[in-house]
Amino acid sequence: YPHIQSRRYRRLDDMATQDIKNPCQHQKRVMAIVYINITLYALCYQLQRPIEPFLVHRLVEADIAAKSASSIGDLEATQSESELLASYGRLQSFFSLLQSIGSPIIGALLDRYGSRYCFMLVFLSSALSYGILANSNSMEMLYLSKVPGLFQAAFLVAQAIVATAMPSESGSSSRAAALGRLTTAYTIGATIGPTVGGLLGSSGDYYLGAKLAVVGSLISVILAFALPDEHPSMEVTAEGRRIKAKEHVATFGQQNDSSKW
Repeated sequence: YPHIQSRRYRRLDDMATQDIKNPCQHQKRVMAIVYINITLYALCYQLQRPIEPFLVHRLVEADIAAKSASSIGDLEATQSESELLASYGRLQSFFSLLQSIGSPIIGALLDRYGSRYCFMLVFLSSALSYGILANSNSMEMLYLSKVPGLFQAAFLVAQAIVATAMPSESGSSSRAAALGRLTTAYTIGATIGPTVGGLLGSSGDYYLGAKLAVVGSLISVILAFALPDEHPSMEVTAEGRRIKAKEHVATFGQQNDSSKW
């Protein structure tokens, strides 16, 4: 029915125009969530980072003690130090390998599902990683805690959100400034995290930082859910929103045509 389609199109077009008239509020809300999440992301990661070598040392020593109960003191210390260095190096290489594999996967998921769902996936993976870490009592568990790191690419997703939230009309300088603030947000979290993590580890509980990181990551999941469901491949412009409105009306018209039969 043409008159119904016309009214529906005017309503959708008015909504799109109203959203475009006040882009600053939309941008500020989106960017505030992104900055907070990136700060939390860096903070949570760095909470357990300074404690990890000591945790590896503890687990390696326990493993060596279990394998050989009788050893000469100096030889045991030398083997323990050598095994510690090798184990920690392998652990970091394993995590870096996962990150290298995961970044293209996150990029593909961004194109398919959008930034909000990818942001939620990143922080859910982080919470799972820190949860396993908080219960690690062997090197095998420690390696397992790194597996969810395959999807820990929050900065990549944040960059995609910046590109989507900052329309082309605002100019490249605005996007550059937003990306600069994004780096600042990460730096703030990465600066505070090691200090707080070291203080938490000084109590003797090497898992407390990881437990707090789980909480922080779950908070980020909730914040990410509040983001608009926007696709990174389409910029938030007036023309883009009008195209979406027209597509919506066209679909509505096709449904009405088919209902006649």
